[in-house]
Amino acid sequence: MRERRRIGRDIWALSFATFINRATGFLGLFAAIFFSETGMTATTVAVALLIVGVAGVGGSLLGGQLADRFGKVPVLLGSTLINVVLFAILAMIDYTQTWWVVGISAVSVMASQAFVGPASALVAQSTDGRDRVTRFAFYRIFINVGSIVAPAMVGLIGRDHFDTLFWFSMVGSVIVPLILLAGVRPRRPDSGASPGTQDTSEQDPGEAVPPTPGLRWVLLLVYVAMALTMVVYAQHQSAVPLRLDTEPNGVQLYSLLLIINPVIVIAVEYPLSYVTKRMPAQVALALGVVIMGTGITITGSFASVAVIAIVGWVLFSIGECIFAPMSNSYVADLSTQADQSRSQGRLAAFQSVGAALGPGIGSWMLLLLAGGAWIGFLVLTLVSALLVLFARAAHSSSARRQRVRASR
Repeated sequence: MRERRRIGRDIWALSFATFINRATGFLGLFAAIFFSETGMTATTVAVALLIVGVAGVGGSLLGGQLADRFGKVPVLLGSTLINVVLFAILAMIDYTQTWWVVGISAVSVMASQAFVGPASALVAQSTDGRDRVTRFAFYRIFINVGSIVAPAMVGLIGRDHFDTLFWFSMVGSVIVPLILLAGVRPRRPDSGASPGTQDTSEQDPGEAVPPTPGLRWVLLLVYVAMALTMVVYAQHQSAVPLRLDTEPNGVQLYSLLLIINPVIVIAVEYPLSYVTKRMPAQVALALGVVIMGTGITITGSFASVAVIAIVGWVLFSIGECIFAPMSNSYVADLSTQADQSRSQGRLAAFQSVGAALGPGIGSWMLLLLAGGAWIGFLVLTLVSALLVLFARAAHSSSARRQRVRASR
């Protein structure tokens, strides 16, 4: 039992490397501010952000494809080393060269997103079955802390010193490969899980199901469900602040909520994973989505009552703690060993699309439907949860038919 729960050297190294990646990843978080600071017009900034967004989605897909073909560690190293050069160029380039800046930024974001699929696949292959949930929860601690450090560094250095920030990004991109080389043992693209991984015979029979011809469609349903989930999740950056802005002291309340969320996620997600991993994967994932969406709905609907709004935000944060690691684990359960990076990359791509479209959709719904928008977000939440449950039912039915045919 101790071996099953032990976090191996590979995951520690990958987690620290991801932390450095996120803590110095200023371009992805502050692209809009960076482009504005270069003197671009509002229209050019919008086009630049669209290009960068498309590049990010493409990077997620490309990273997964390359990792399944050439190996996960080589893609992690390659994508990071490419950024060493790109961040150095961004630190030195003349920012009046608008389209050069946009092009280099897009390639940098693509390289950064290519890191996501292989990294998630390494976490997925470090263990089997239920313990994947806790591994992903552990890994996400470093992602979330890194995502807090980056804005803090921007606040300390100043948003008008992006050249200095990019030098920090370059240094981070130098450190990451050193950590990976020291701690992560490379494997062949078709190799199995890490040493110490549980034998699949120890897995809960209800957790993983054998590949079937309908697997691709089942995964597609899960990807779509997670994209819709991210549309709802993105309202913490869109509809919620817009709604709170209409209330007295709403800005102060939103600032408090932004502190509450990462504190809960960092403190609760990992221990909570020991509870959720004992639930059927599809039920836990759907439950997390519903709790998150319900929290968003409560906060937006009762924004005028601070206490209720905070309760809703706590629910939103707890829902995130459940569905975020479970989504990666569930996709890993539904994927073959040979397709882990590709599947995780596709999940990241669909989630990126949902997160990118979410703020615009939320603002439009709030302006068009006013208070009715919150019911709309709840409906999207329920659709996402039902898609997850339907995908599992469809896959189980397909697996049963496959076994029946094989037994004849």
